Amino acid sequence: MHMVAYTGEKPFPCDQCGKSFTYKATLDSHMKTHTGESPYICEMCRKSFSHKSTLKAHIRNHTGERPFTCKICGKSFSKKSNLNANMKTHTGEKPFVCAQCGKCFTREITPTYHTRLHSKEFNCHRCGRRFPNKRRLTWHEKSFSRDEFHVP
Repeated sequence: MHMVAYTGEKPFPCDQCGKSFTYKATLDSHMKTHTGESPYICEMCRKSFSHKSTLKAHIRNHTGERPFTCKICGKSFSKKSNLNANMKTHTGEKPFVCAQCGKCFTREITPTYHTRLHSKEFNCHRCGRRFPNKRRLTWHEKSFSRDEFHVP
C-alpha cells in the first residue's frame, strides 16, 4: 500500500461524490463532509467542524496566528494552502485549468468557482435573471425597492 502514494493511484472512491483517495483513512475522514458529522467545536464562537485540523486552522482566525511564511516575499499565512498558492505567484505556475474557456489558476478550487461564471446557476426568483454566484444574486435582489414586492 505504501507504493500507492508514489504511483498516484487513488483506489478508494467516495460513493457520494466520486472523489478518489489514496488511503482508506482519508476516504473515511472525507465521508464526514457528507454525513454532516461535526464533533470539533470552536470554544470562541461555537462553530463546529468535521475535522480537528480544520478547527485548528479556524482558531487562527481568532488568534491572528500566521505560522506559514513565504521565504521569497516574507508574507505570512494562516494556512499552508495559502502559502502554497502564494508560491505559485512567484513561479508563475497555474496548473488548474477551466475546461470551458482554458483560463488557468494557481488554486485547485478556483476553476470550480470560475465555472459558475459560465453556468450562471443562481437565479432571481423575482425576475428570472441568472448570476454566477450567490453574492451577485444577493446584491441584485437588494436593488429592488420594497414597494415592488408589496402585494395588496
